[in-house]
Amino acid sequence: MPQSIEKLEIELAKLELAIADLCQQLTTIYPPYLKLFGETIRRQLIMAVYQICTDTHPHAFLQMSLTQRSDLQTKIKHIAQGIQQQTLAPLENLREITTPDSSPELPDTPNNLPSSSLSNSPNNTLSNLLTKASGDSPKERLHQRQSGKIKALVHWQKQTDTEINQLLQQASQEVNQVLHQAGLLTQKLPLGLLEAAAKMESLNATAIVGKPSILNLMMEVESLKEGKDDDSEEEESAPKEPIGLTAVYLRWTELEFHSPELSLAAQNVRSTVSKLHNLDREYHRLLKYHQVAQAQAAWRSSWVDD
Repeated sequence: MPQSIEKLEIELAKLELAIADLCQQLTTIYPPYLKLFGETIRRQLIMAVYQICTDTHPHAFLQMSLTQRSDLQTKIKHIAQGIQQQTLAPLENLREITTPDSSPELPDTPNNLPSSSLSNSPNNTLSNLLTKASGDSPKERLHQRQSGKIKALVHWQKQTDTEINQLLQQASQEVNQVLHQAGLLTQKLPLGLLEAAAKMESLNATAIVGKPSILNLMMEVESLKEGKDDDSEEEESAPKEPIGLTAVYLRWTELEFHSPELSLAAQNVRSTVSKLHNLDREYHRLLKYHQVAQAQAAWRSSWVDD
């Protein structure tokens, strides 16, 4: 039997209180989590470069002048500090979402969002998201606002994870460029190949060996044969030269593995986010029932037997 409108509204009100509490929890745990994440990225980037300079390619590093070494270290520190600051960027939008009666606008196609989608914008207001029909009751408008807040939080969390992954990729690429320019990465392979290897999703544990956040691969590259006749009908197989590929490769799971403090904070965040998703499903389920009950009541109120 359908639930009464009054009972559904009581259950929705309880969920709204739980959601408000969850908003407060997210506001509390996410700033230190992202701060710790940024610090971990900075430390791991610097440590990975240290290992490449002192363990992987010590001869090349020793051939650099004091000025060149200092310049390299300055660039690496600048990149690491910049990435660390960027990990805090989503917090501004979290504060906006969790402010009472406020929520950023959700795009119609979240999968097509640019990486800067979490940046602050004057158009990111709940009023642009929710269409208020003139006949809506105050309770219905409250339910709509709460539904919009949940959607905004779910979207924010997913987009934040996406942007963190992009930051890890960006940090790896920028550091590899500096190392390549300094002659500390192989000069026989183009930089684009190094970047492509660092972004390979199919890399497994056997491909990543050695120190944390450092990618080591052995590749075979065909050597060009000198004096080869371009017009010859038969092409001889060019000899393949094994080349070791080393690059910085930051991975989320590896960062957590080597930082117990970050791992603990991440578990707390995931637990809270999981509760958010559960509340999202339950709230929208009750909202649907509430709308059905209202429609049934509206039908009965206007129906006249012949």
